[in-house]
Formats: sequence, C-alpha cells, structure tokens
Amino acid sequence: MTTYTENPFTMVYDALWDMMERNTTLTGLIRKANRIKYAQANATKPAISDGDLPEIALLSSGGDSNVMNTSSTSSMVRRYTWAIATGEYQINPFYNTVSWELYRAMIDWDQVLCALVWPAGGTWHFVVRTNVISIEKVL
Repeated sequence: MTTYTENPFTMVYDALWDMMERNTTLTGLIRKANRIKYAQANATKPAISDGDLPEIALLSSGGDSNVMNTSSTSSMVRRYTWAIATGEYQINPFYNTVSWELYRAMIDWDQVLCALVWPAGGTWHFVVRTNVISIEKVL
C-alpha cells in the first residue's frame, strides 16, 4: 500500500489506484503498463497500438467547494473519472467484466478512503462519503 503523506487530493488519488490494483481479476485484465497514472511523468503515450489496450486511467474531473459550509467548517467535493479504453465499439463481455471488477474494487471505499488522515500522523479524517455519480460509455 502507498504511504499517503503529500496532501488530501494526492492521498485520495493514490488510494483509488490502490483499490483498483488490489483486485487481481482487474490487474489480470489490464497490464501494468496500460494503467495510466497521471501522477507519473511518463503517463501519456505518443501513439496507441493494439498492445496498449485495454487501458485504464483515473482522471481528476474537478469538483465544488464551499469555504463557508457552516460558521466553523468548509467542504470540498472532488470528482474522479475512471476512463476505460478497450478498442471495441460495442459493450462486450470484456468491457462489462472490467466495469464490474472496477465497481467491486471500489465497494469498500468507507474502509479505505475514510481511514485516510492528514497531515501524516495526524487525526483529521477528511473523506466522509462517496457516490457513483454516473456511468457512461463513450465510443
């Protein structure tokens, strides 16, 4: 497991990858080189070949903040998107299997993400909930 020490945004991003990669069915379907981690300098590929598929990437897709949530608290909602590329134009058994395994990998978010604390060695548990907002297939 990754040691989370940088900041809450990086900690959540790394924890989501850890959750994905602990699912051995999923890691068996998607080679390590095809797991695109934008936190790494070599994340992008200049061209995509057949050996580069299937591919999965975790994108930070913005969010909302409320600096004055209450008189003594603030809040932030971040959105993350798992992007899956299979090279196919239909929803096939492979895409459905990857989607299902990814869902299974994220199911215990409350145990993993809610356990994160900041700063390192601190006591502030900053993740309080998560939701699947939408699932869509883009051709």
